[in-house]
Amino acid sequence: ISLDLGTVRLKELYFDTSNILGATAFIDAKLQVLDNLTPATLIGIGGSFRAIAQALILHTKYPLNKIHSFECTQEIFLDFIEKILDADEEKLKKLYIKSDRFDVIKPGALILQRVLKKFPLQNLITSGVGVREGVYLSDLLRNSKNKFPEHYNTSVRYLLDRHVLEQSHANELNKLAKDIFDLTAKHLDLPSEYRHELAIAAKLYPIGTAIHFYSKNKHSYYLIQSALEYGFTHKQIALIATLARYGKKKFPSQAHQDKYKMLLPETKILSALSYILSVSLTLLSHYPRNRDFDMVFEDNTLKINSKTKLYLANDALAKLPKFKPLKVTLN
Repeated sequence: ISLDLGTVRLKELYFDTSNILGATAFIDAKLQVLDNLTPATLIGIGGSFRAIAQALILHTKYPLNKIHSFECTQEIFLDFIEKILDADEEKLKKLYIKSDRFDVIKPGALILQRVLKKFPLQNLITSGVGVREGVYLSDLLRNSKNKFPEHYNTSVRYLLDRHVLEQSHANELNKLAKDIFDLTAKHLDLPSEYRHELAIAAKLYPIGTAIHFYSKNKHSYYLIQSALEYGFTHKQIALIATLARYGKKKFPSQAHQDKYKMLLPETKILSALSYILSVSLTLLSHYPRNRDFDMVFEDNTLKINSKTKLYLANDALAKLPKFKPLKVTLN
């Protein structure tokens, strides 16, 4: 459904003469065509929606400065819109509205307000892409029922192609992390949905190496935060980036957990996932072409058995921080 309802037109018809009541009546009349819809989620793709969402991110000190997949409740979004509608230019600046949006932000905000008040929505999501990208993808994927291949993700593929030279090693890290998760998840009381995030973190962990080997964790963390987007929620992005940052090092710091508290799982889960990734990284420290060890989980212990001496793995394993819920032995 396409409505003849735009911010510039609304500004010229009503806002230039401060006729807000007339603008409200005009919008409500246009929205009557939506009377029979009962949406639970609203996905915003337009400039006004994105501008308001970006301002809300800054205003609330939201921990992840990323527009795409930003989620918000209807109540919080409506309250922020009310602030925008009541603000003069000086207050708009304090609400983090950019000056080039001053002339059209209020018409856009009023349209959104009337839409939000029309529907009892459970969630609002901001999209960083819109109609143009949809047209492009519908042509690109016309022979595959408008879907990418199974298990294919554009953001993950970009990061791997751009930053990883040895993708076979990244793939092996991915498989090993999943195998260890499968062996230990029940013992560690890990919900099954975290297997996917752990596997992606393992696969993307090496991307920082292309920038600087000795600070690869930091660079992997920032690259994932900025470039991992399509197909992932902010909670998934924050978790994957955090795991990559602390892989093969200490557990995620309390300060880091406090900063991303609204996005990260509880400490128990985060520590377990972090330890599994660290163990995966240590076991492949020698970059084998094929996995040269077997694993079993028994007596509350992950037992690694190899016919060759895994000296690098043994040394790296000994340097990992202790994780009481899981014992790992290498024979």
